[in-house]
Amino acid sequence: MMNAHLEEGRLARANSDWPIVRLRHVARLIGGGTPSKGNAEFWTAGNIPWVSPKDMKSRVITETEDYITEDAVDGSATSFVPEGSPLMVVRSGILRHTLPVALAGRRVTLNQDMKAFRLSSGIDASFLVWWLEGQSSDLLLEWRQFGATVESIDTRAMMSGRIAVPDLHTQKAIAAYLDRETARINLLIAKRSRFVALLREMRIAVVSRAVTRGINPRVEFKDTGVDWLDKIPAHWQVVPPTALFTESKERARDGDQLLSATQKYGVIPLAEFEELEQRQVTLAVTNLEMRKHAEVGDFVISMRSMDGGLERAHASGCVRSSYSVLKARPSVEGRFFTYLLKSSLYIQALRQTANFIRDGQDMNFGHFRKVRLPMLDLEEQRAIADHIDAKITRIDALVTKTERSIALLREHRAALITAAVNGQLDIRDELPAVATKPDRARWRVIVGAEIIHLLPENPKRARVKVHKLTYLAEAHLGINGLQGNYLREAAGPLDNTLREETERGLEAAGYYRANQTDGTGTAVTYTRLAKAGQHKAELNALLGPKADDLRKLITNLADLDRRATEAVTTLYAVWNDALMDGQTPDDAAIIHGVLNDWHTEKGDKFTAADLPTWLGWMKRHNLIPRGQGPKTKPTMTPRLF
Repeated sequence: MMNAHLEEGRLARANSDWPIVRLRHVARLIGGGTPSKGNAEFWTAGNIPWVSPKDMKSRVITETEDYITEDAVDGSATSFVPEGSPLMVVRSGILRHTLPVALAGRRVTLNQDMKAFRLSSGIDASFLVWWLEGQSSDLLLEWRQFGATVESIDTRAMMSGRIAVPDLHTQKAIAAYLDRETARINLLIAKRSRFVALLREMRIAVVSRAVTRGINPRVEFKDTGVDWLDKIPAHWQVVPPTALFTESKERARDGDQLLSATQKYGVIPLAEFEELEQRQVTLAVTNLEMRKHAEVGDFVISMRSMDGGLERAHASGCVRSSYSVLKARPSVEGRFFTYLLKSSLYIQALRQTANFIRDGQDMNFGHFRKVRLPMLDLEEQRAIADHIDAKITRIDALVTKTERSIALLREHRAALITAAVNGQLDIRDELPAVATKPDRARWRVIVGAEIIHLLPENPKRARVKVHKLTYLAEAHLGINGLQGNYLREAAGPLDNTLREETERGLEAAGYYRANQTDGTGTAVTYTRLAKAGQHKAELNALLGPKADDLRKLITNLADLDRRATEAVTTLYAVWNDALMDGQTPDDAAIIHGVLNDWHTEKGDKFTAADLPTWLGWMKRHNLIPRGQGPKTKPTMTPRLF
């Protein structure tokens, strides 16, 4: 009943004009599994991405930590998930607070903690991913699996859940809007995050330089013979740590409060630490009588000192028996040595005094006394500490301000997604390109202009290359506005009407002119006209995120010569057609299809020994068909292109 109440609340926040459907009526789930870890060949030579929760760190998944082989897929519970499918984590500790979702950027497989959605024609994959992200807080409560040992999604409850979705056109408009707006916000977050990283590096540099070289730029320097210090001001000395600190072994006094040695706050009362961190610390119950007394201004060496330096006490009390307490001599200014002993240069030197992981050692006074320290008069120590205080106060203020702005951007991004997928934003005026479908001729001209624009200025930018890329743009990338009708011609998939219409449009638009230099039609290249390259804005409006996919496709094929281009596109078409017929052809069947079921000239151009090279190239470049797009048709008349 609780889940039903939560679902009703979520649906009440959606646009009341949107139809409500059960998820199982518009999607089905694809599961995964783990191939045998005992078979090393499944994992060492694979090129098929195997997605697990640890890979779900971006909106589109193209790379994974683990890859498997075709044999691994055949011999396990995992199966292929088509490119463009929504992916979701259904079992992981991360589900305590986050519902990771993404799109498959290529054909992938899944482990058993993942699910993919196979959608009906009425649901846009990108919209569903945005919808899941925008509703994630509610969905984690609605769909959680109760009684499970690890946080998980109750997939039955999920698939029986109701969702409010608009028509397909509106879904695509919302997805395109969110693609654009979140990309802009993500860019701002990335820039500000880099700024924070630079500020933190600056903070480290300010401290390290000041405590080892002072703040007087005109002072002379001398070599120390100590690696971590290198050169120091000539009037400084280098001394053993025992010249500056002594070890105190005084036991805890009656009434001593418990102190906590922290990298973040220094040594402070345990009760204060728990209040600052809003959590309770588990107290030791043994060796209480061995605790050590510490005074304000003492330094404490804790087990974590190899990572965070030594901590200065800001209160009196007692610390654990395993800690070392250092008493500063009168020649020590506490603030200066707080900065010095927590500087990155000193910590690195301290780490080299012992192999803590191998030896299982805690930091102690014996390690501390091995690293020689600079000694300078108290007045200069105070001046350097004042200088550092002023510098890092400004830096820390900038960090705090910038981190707050990043948090606000993330809040805005989350709110924007939720509002958009619930129909609370009117985005019709934001997306004129989505609201009006350009005519077929315009799609062909703009896509053709981009292909020619990005290909090299050489014979590789000839008619065959341009037309084969046009076919792949439609069949592989799903740029359906091209509306090609491709025949199985001698040079691969060919739509003469599309080619002729594209070339007329390119010249009329002032982009490019087709030039036939030898009169045979086999050596057609393209000459730049006055407006060449001025198609970019319209391309981005037409294709949205697919514009980048098109550029990547063109780049991948740019250096292939005519013969290689013909081989690749014909192999692709044979493979894609077979998938559309419900077949799953192996390499031998694809090659047979090229040589025997395509155009009669293929057998004269290629052999069974040639084509595996190009099939391998396709797989390495993820040019793998999905069984979608236009299906090629046989031609009865052999004809050269």
